Amino acid sequence: MIIIKVKGGLGNQLFQYAFGRQLSLNNNCKLILDISDYNFNKGFRKFHLQEFSIDCELISNKCIFNNINNRFIFNSRFFKENKVSLFNERLLFITNGYFDGYWQSDKYFTEIRNLLLMELTPKVLNNKILKIIKLFDRNSVSVHIRKSDYLTKENSRIYAEVTSKYYFNSMNYILSINPNSKFFIFSDDFKWVKDNLDFSNFNFEFIFESSIDDLYLMSNCQNNIIANSSFSWWGAWLNNNYDKIVIAPKFWFTKASGINDEIVPGNWIKFCN
Repeated sequence: MIIIKVKGGLGNQLFQYAFGRQLSLNNNCKLILDISDYNFNKGFRKFHLQEFSIDCELISNKCIFNNINNRFIFNSRFFKENKVSLFNERLLFITNGYFDGYWQSDKYFTEIRNLLLMELTPKVLNNKILKIIKLFDRNSVSVHIRKSDYLTKENSRIYAEVTSKYYFNSMNYILSINPNSKFFIFSDDFKWVKDNLDFSNFNFEFIFESSIDDLYLMSNCQNNIIANSSFSWWGAWLNNNYDKIVIAPKFWFTKASGINDEIVPGNWIKFCN
């Protein structure tokens, strides 16, 4: 039995699901997601995976507390992730366990990429989203700017700053390859974007939709410029264009955080941030 603790925002949830899905297939068993964190967290983060065609069982805190003596939790070995975003191949061979971590490396689930592309398509797409997608041709580039909670003191100690220079250098690089590129700007903090970034030299458009819709729209652009955010990481990873260009920040975490990571796939381009 494979049980995955789910926590954090949408990007983290996708990493946790993909990791667990690979393990469940390796062991020919049902994947169980422990979503009890979202029963206690009434604030910023919401559970979103039910909006995709996921193949798993969900358990809440009520299920856990009512099943102390049965198979759900306490008959499983417990595995806590020690190093964030560092691939541990040995985990793929574990046949039974409860896993608590973020598992931010696509090395855990590259074997099931085609399956994940199907399962992680939103169940519902409204007409507005379908109309926007029609604007996305081979000139389309998503640009994701993560600020909001990244501006807090706590997060600024962990996540490296991504500057305007990073975005403009990335956009100009894309233009050097395709001068007809149009940039679709996604963000969780458009006030910061409008106050701090001037895109007037570029052909661009702001996109304001829900997180699920934003993720799907980013994945349908030809190319992607991402932030050091698991959310836009997934927007780029789910992009199935065979010749896509993905640009990611060179430094995901600050030096002070002491975190070494393998989150950016080797075929993506890293620009200094």
